[in-house]
Amino acid sequence: MRSRGGGVCNRHQRWHIDGADIDLTPFQEYAHAERCLSGTLWKRGIGLTTGELQLAASLIRYWSIDERPEGRIADRMATIGIDSLDADSVFLVAYPEIVRLTAILTDLSFASYLLSPRFSLAEQVWALEAAVVTVMHGCTTPHLHQVAERIVARGKMAVETAFSMRQNANNKRPATLEK
Repeated sequence: MRSRGGGVCNRHQRWHIDGADIDLTPFQEYAHAERCLSGTLWKRGIGLTTGELQLAASLIRYWSIDERPEGRIADRMATIGIDSLDADSVFLVAYPEIVRLTAILTDLSFASYLLSPRFSLAEQVWALEAAVVTVMHGCTTPHLHQVAERIVARGKMAVETAFSMRQNANNKRPATLEK
């Protein structure tokens, strides 16, 4: 059975992934993120290990290679004692933004836009980058653009494969986008 909880114990306001025990009392945005993960995202079938949060974390990490996080993220980094958003620290430092970005990316209308063959690769990459920079309050970066382009191209290939499939074994009609 999959756990409904994420990285935060809201009762004690502590971070508890990978054996860590970090006080999050100064950062109420973690409690909100945890409620979103165990509520809205859980209803979409998303949990800590299903991959969507990891995708959002990767996008944020690639964005941060070229642009220094400011505001609340910089405050969190200073308080927690972390210098950069690398693969090991991004989940802890940017958890509220990761959850927010995941909610955007998995919204049915946004995901449908990203997967629709009606739009160009460039338009879909722009939309994915826009989601990241909106959440991060920054600008697009070369590293973000490269990873967004790879992600959208892979999604387009998957959609093309799905459209070449049949709806089911007894039906010769092509599959729909939902498949």
